[in-house]
Amino acid sequence: MTTRGTGSRNEADRVTLNAIAASLDAMIGSGASSKAAGVSGADLRRDFGLVHKFLTAYDIGQPGLVDADEFDRLVAQYT
Repeated sequence: MTTRGTGSRNEADRVTLNAIAASLDAMIGSGASSKAAGVSGADLRRDFGLVHKFLTAYDIGQPGLVDADEFDRLVAQYT
């Protein structure tokens, strides 16, 4: 597991995660969007939880807890 770096990148990562969370929330709420995106509802809910776990890591000042590979996957899939 590689982790996210610290420093000025944290705020940009937080903004990105908040945008992904909003997108996932909308997809979960609509139901139909998940099928159009080719992602199951279970995967959307898992990713939504993962995004919030990462946001919590930033909130408590522990950006090193964020898995860089998972972060990059979320960015690639939902932005």
